[in-house]
Amino acid sequence: MTGPEPEIERAVSRCQRQLPETLGGDSVAFGFDGVVDTVREIIDERQDGAEYTPVTELAAVGDRIQESVDIKSSATFEWTEEATRTGGHVCHLTRALGTLEYEPTMIGTLGEPIDPVFRDEFERYPKVSIGQPGQTDAVEFDDGKLMLTQPGDYRTLDWETLCDCIDVADLADRIDGRRLLGLGYWSVTPSFPDLLDGLREELWPLLSSPPEHVLADPADLRHVPPADLRGGASAFAALDDVVEVTVSANRSECQVIASVFGDDVDEFEETVQVAREALGVHRFVGHGVDRSASSTATETASIAVPTVENPVLTTSAGDHFNAGLAVGLLTDVDEDAALVLGNSLAGWFVRNGTGPTRDQLRTFVDEYLDQFESVPADE
Repeated sequence: MTGPEPEIERAVSRCQRQLPETLGGDSVAFGFDGVVDTVREIIDERQDGAEYTPVTELAAVGDRIQESVDIKSSATFEWTEEATRTGGHVCHLTRALGTLEYEPTMIGTLGEPIDPVFRDEFERYPKVSIGQPGQTDAVEFDDGKLMLTQPGDYRTLDWETLCDCIDVADLADRIDGRRLLGLGYWSVTPSFPDLLDGLREELWPLLSSPPEHVLADPADLRHVPPADLRGGASAFAALDDVVEVTVSANRSECQVIASVFGDDVDEFEETVQVAREALGVHRFVGHGVDRSASSTATETASIAVPTVENPVLTTSAGDHFNAGLAVGLLTDVDEDAALVLGNSLAGWFVRNGTGPTRDQLRTFVDEYLDQFESVPADE
């Protein structure tokens, strides 16, 4: 029988040694989005007025649409509302870090006045709204998910608009003294690079105790034109001149960056390195369902992810990886140990549907190696 790769064992051991006994306590801040997600199921067949069988595969939705196209007919789906929850970078990271007893500040499109769904869930955290939230209908399937989104005011947000919503001195008060600033997402905020320039040029000079880290999540870069990707890269590099910038993206987003900058490579670790060099940042991290990797100018780390056959929830798994990565940055663990934390927090989330407490995160790290199924050596 064979077990986990030796580098995984080393990374987990390092994470166990370096992770402090007590997490939390540090102040962090997140901007600049906010979404209200309505979780739905598409109905396959009703048994009676209340009982029904849901569609469990995204491919089946595609098949039905194609059938309608073939016969030149409308495609009609009945769906149900299962739950309402808050989403986006600001909410997911605040929820996850708050559960770990960090102290988040929220700066996002939370409604004017702040929508009760944000106010009630995040009552104990400082928050400021800079516009109206997006609205998303989210349908999860066994083989993927379908997200239908009406964008919020983050879609038109640039530095000038942000400063119209909150005075730059007030914004400085919200960010000064925080150890980490998380930012998302470039894919839904076309002027994201302009926001980075504004932070560097106008905000950072006002800070007496600026964040040690900026953690940026570009999200689905297929929605960003290649010319805008090339033009916006310099804003990341310029911000990295005043603060250590970490960009975190999933596997497909890493490949988009690599291909746009002319270095479309096969190996995931090499793709992550190319993406870091393209954006000119201190650290670039790539994550996927099977492996995560990190690249700095001096080091590359890569470890396998313990997968699960029947996840409870996959929407925002990437955000929860970022939350674990943020813990790694805040606790100053080594590169591979930070990947273990990202994989562990995301791993707990997809198995349980909620972010872990401090004890639960530590337990997942301790049991990380046990999550891998051994296979016969001759396979």
